[in-house]
Order: sequence, then structure tokens, then C-alpha cells
Amino acid sequence: MLRTTSLFAACALSWASSALAGSLIVNNDEWPLTNTGFASAGGTNAATFAQNAALFLTGVSSGASIWLDSDNMGLNQSILQTALGAYTVTDTGFSTFTLATLQTYSAVFLGGDVLTS
Repeated sequence: MLRTTSLFAACALSWASSALAGSLIVNNDEWPLTNTGFASAGGTNAATFAQNAALFLTGVSSGASIWLDSDNMGLNQSILQTALGAYTVTDTGFSTFTLATLQTYSAVFLGGDVLTS
């Protein structure tokens, strides 16, 4: 089995016609969005990264719905939630990934370890 670690992807799934529909950000490291990452990078730098990612993916600076679908430490910590406070953020841990669920969000942040054989 091949173990790929530190897979972190954030993607926007937009069903309305938009220049940003289908946008994707890939980051190979979960640490930048952890509480430790915020402290190491300086809270302002990490918050700006998270907010810019959300803005890019949703197309708006506030109010859009974002789903954090991960039990990975890079997406389930308190300072990230605070940084994205202008958005409606739902953190479900790792849950069932269905089209019906995806259609209710402007952006989806995914992260975790992937095992393949």
C-alpha cells in the first residue's frame, strides 16, 4: 500500500454560473491552518491566507457557506474557525460526501490522509 500523507485540498463547488465555479486550491501541508501554524506564521499571516482562500473559492468576502469536511488537524482547530468568522462555517469532521450535501455549500475544504493500494 502506498500511503500519501498531508493531503489538503480546498475546492469550491458552485452551481450558479460564476467565473470562480470549479476553482481548486491544493496545499500539501496541513500545518498552516492549525492553531500551531497560526502561532508560527503570525496570526495575521495565517488568517489572511485562510480568508483569501475563502474569498477566492466563494467569490464573496462574507456570508457564503463553507463546509469543513475533515477530521484532519489542519481544518478542525479553533483559530481557523475564528479567521473564517465572516462566513457560515459548518465543521462536520469527516462525513458522508454526497452531491446533495455539496450543493448546499459555496465552498468545501477537504483534508486528510489517503490510503491507496
